Amino acid sequence: LEEDETDQDDLKRKEKRQNSSKQAQGSETNSPDEILLRQVLLNPTSCLKFELFVSSKGEFLENDARFWVEVQKYKDLFHSHCDKVVLQNKISVLIDCFIHTCMSPALRIDVPPGQVQRILEKRYEVDPYIFREAQMSVFDKLLRFWPEFQELSSSLSDEQLLALLQRKQQQYRAKRRRQKSKEEEIAAMRITLEELERRLEEDETEEEMEENPSKVLWASSKDTADVEQKEKLLRKQTSSAKHQQLPTANS
Repeated sequence: LEEDETDQDDLKRKEKRQNSSKQAQGSETNSPDEILLRQVLLNPTSCLKFELFVSSKGEFLENDARFWVEVQKYKDLFHSHCDKVVLQNKISVLIDCFIHTCMSPALRIDVPPGQVQRILEKRYEVDPYIFREAQMSVFDKLLRFWPEFQELSSSLSDEQLLALLQRKQQQYRAKRRRQKSKEEEIAAMRITLEELERRLEEDETEEEMEENPSKVLWASSKDTADVEQKEKLLRKQTSSAKHQQLPTANS
């Protein structure tokens, strides 16, 4: 009987550990598509193909895939009882490369600002789940493109797939460069127009001075006189108020 009770206690503890593990993993292993995508991301060869595929679908999707993989490596390091200094360095690298970079925009992955703030607040804590929310967010984003990638990769050989994905990536990047160049050109034109408008206003003022100097001087002197008149009135009102506040000899 004692052995049976011990076995039951062991089973309960095992189930509790399994449930805790599932809760920690969140929804990452809930569907066959999610399992397949995880396998693809954990395999360097297939991950490269998937990164190439999503690189032409959005600005930061390739970074999303890389971030997911690097977070997984960080968690593996943690569970291998790696030195804390190494783990802290890995946290800093992940933040500097993906979360809070020196480039614009500073955030280089598809995660909400709230998650970024929580990561930055805990950046000096060696915690296996510091990037958990962000990793799940980018995974959900990548999962949307999994069916299309699966269909495409199943219809082509590896060489054909790589050639197609590389061509699409080059086309997308060329399009992004053209778009960025156009945006910079528009911004430069806006600055030039603002400068021209400022110079025109200055020229108009100078022309008016040359054509009607007396009118401009009169306007200027009138403004000065108005200001002086207001100052005199204000001083008079202030002086009157002070006299009213002074105590009388009979008080």
